[in-house]
Amino acid sequence: MGGLGNTYWTAPAPGAPGESVSTLDVAHGVADFFAYGLAALAAWSVYQTISARVFGDAPKPAKRRRRR
Repeated sequence: MGGLGNTYWTAPAPGAPGESVSTLDVAHGVADFFAYGLAALAAWSVYQTISARVFGDAPKPAKRRRRR
């Protein structure tokens, strides 16, 4: 998985002489997009969990009271 910097900006622009967008290029772009999106989602999820625990927003497990 190439980084955004070296994948998109150093390659010749599509339509330049002798350069065409291959299916592989498109596939790599889509894969990068999903990978970065998934990583962002995971980071956000971890952040939410930690902040919930720190600030006490986590749903507390219901305690069952035993009746005698």
